[in-house]
Amino acid sequence: MKQPTLSVCIPNYNHSRYICEALESVLAQSLPPTEIVVIDDASTDNSVEVIEGFVRRHSSIRLIRNSSNQGPFRSTNRVLSESRSEYFYGLAADDKVLPGFFEKCIALLERYPQSGMCSTYPRYIDALGNLTKFPSFHSHETHVNIRMACFLPPDKVLARLNKQPWFIGGFPPVLFRHSALVDAGGQIPELGLLADWFAVHFVALKYGMCYIPEPLVAFRITPNSLGANIVRQPKVVMEQLVRSFRLMQEPKYHDVFPKSFIDSQRRNFTYASFRGAFVNWQSSYLQELEEVAPPKTLLGKAIISLLHIMMRLQWLMLKVYCFQNLAPVFREEYRGNDQHDDACTSGTGS
Repeated sequence: MKQPTLSVCIPNYNHSRYICEALESVLAQSLPPTEIVVIDDASTDNSVEVIEGFVRRHSSIRLIRNSSNQGPFRSTNRVLSESRSEYFYGLAADDKVLPGFFEKCIALLERYPQSGMCSTYPRYIDALGNLTKFPSFHSHETHVNIRMACFLPPDKVLARLNKQPWFIGGFPPVLFRHSALVDAGGQIPELGLLADWFAVHFVALKYGMCYIPEPLVAFRITPNSLGANIVRQPKVVMEQLVRSFRLMQEPKYHDVFPKSFIDSQRRNFTYASFRGAFVNWQSSYLQELEEVAPPKTLLGKAIISLLHIMMRLQWLMLKVYCFQNLAPVFREEYRGNDQHDDACTSGTGS
């Protein structure tokens, strides 16, 4: 029986501290990838030296070096365009895959050949690799009530996203069918932080998706990561969202993203644009408070608990406010694309 082929792309920029762990996690998989392509984005640390050591010891690893910094999206797209494997996975150099990820995802995708991707959900780790909590939208234990691995056709994906808008946890926990990710346009650099979001939702809504309710990847949360820096700037996030909404309504994409989905995302992302900055500031503040001045009495512990409760109440009030007050930039964009409404309601993918 022919073994499925898989390309793993690892874009790296100055992550010599983490690249060993990322590569070792891939090499330890029960289903080994056909090729592992590390694309170094003109690092200034000793990343290349570390990667070359792995290349010498493992024939499946190949190193590509960008002559100038291109960013992770263009780097990934370069590998995607050169790959001839049936399946494709993009791993950030500071993340890692957990045991069984490739084997379980590809087995399910082989069972459902119409599916464009298989998603799991991530464990969050800190800079030292310790498990941590990420107070954002992808808390799958509470948002997802799927108990067994399954396939969701496009209409079921849409229904679930309407109820659970953060159901799909972005790029890290998703293994793609190569052709489906190519069809999505790969990771579109102009969308910035939304490049990952756009790709996974296009594929899921057009082809359907497999889902495994297990934590099979580890996503590293660091204070100065690209995502963390952008999420603290609501106006920048909104600019990227407007570009995403425009793209959804272009001829290639508007049949995949129905009007109901776009409307719900305008509300969700008005909230998301501000919640990211709000949550990051509050969570960091309380974490530092507990580290610098830990509660020593019952009263102190009660106050810390109350602060956490008040924080979550503020998130709820922010959500109500944002759902009632759609950002004008989103509303104006909607008015400017009324001619696509009929087309957007005509289908949810095939």
